[in-house]
Amino acid sequence: MIRLLLSCCAICVGSTAMSKDKVTVAVATNFAETLSILEPIFEATHDTDLVIVSGASGTLFAQISNGAPYDVFLSADQARPKALFDAGLGTEPVTYVHGQLVLWGLADDVTAASLTDPSLRFVALASPAVAPYGLAAEQTLATLGLSEALDGKLVFGQNIGQTFAMAGTGAADLAFVAKSAVLANDAAQSGTYWPIPSDHHAPITQDATVVIGNNQDAGQTFLSFLTSPTAQDIMRNHGYEVPTE
Repeated sequence: MIRLLLSCCAICVGSTAMSKDKVTVAVATNFAETLSILEPIFEATHDTDLVIVSGASGTLFAQISNGAPYDVFLSADQARPKALFDAGLGTEPVTYVHGQLVLWGLADDVTAASLTDPSLRFVALASPAVAPYGLAAEQTLATLGLSEALDGKLVFGQNIGQTFAMAGTGAADLAFVAKSAVLANDAAQSGTYWPIPSDHHAPITQDATVVIGNNQDAGQTFLSFLTSPTAQDIMRNHGYEVPTE
C-alpha cells in the first residue's frame, strides 16, 4: 500500500512538473548575457521556464526557417525578423532594444587612432554575413576610410562572443563588439573601449518576432515582459537603448 501511494505521488508530481509552461528563445549572442539576467525574473513572475539558445542572428534565422522549435527570435537586426514575418513564419516584428557598437582592447586608451597604430596586428569583428554587429563594424571601417588599409589584418568570429574572446586572449589587438558585451564581462574591465559614433554605421535596431506554430501565447507573454519597466532598466544598465513610445 505504501509503495502504491508513493507511486501515485510520483505520478502526481510528474504531472505537475509537466504542466509548467516553457518558452524557448533564440537570441543573438550580443543579448544573451542580458537575457540570462532577465531569465530568473521572468520565471519568478510568470511560472514559465525560459530556455535560451544563443548564436549569430543569421544562423538562428536559418534554423528557424528550417523548422527549429523556437518560440521567440530576438535578432540583432530588423531584416531577419521581417523576413520570417513576410514568409508567414513569425508575427509582426517589434523592436526590443537598440544596440551600441564599441572598439575594445586590452590597451590603456583605445581610440579611433588605435586602428592606424603601426604596431597593430589584428582587428577582430563578427562575420558581417551572419552578425549585424559585424556588418556595423565593416561599415565603420568604410566610414573611416580604413577598409583597404586593414584588409589583411581583419579576423572574423561567428558571433560577438567569439570576437570578444579573440581580443581578450591577445589573438587580436582590438575587437569591434557590442557595448553590452564589454559591460557584462569582468575581463573587459582591464581594457578600454571607444564608443563608435552612431553616424559611422547604420543603426543597430534589434527586432523580435514570435515564431508561428509553436508556443505563441507564451512567446507573446515573454515579449510583453521585455517592455516592463524592470526589464527595460536592466537592458539600459547593460549597454542598450530601449524603444520609447
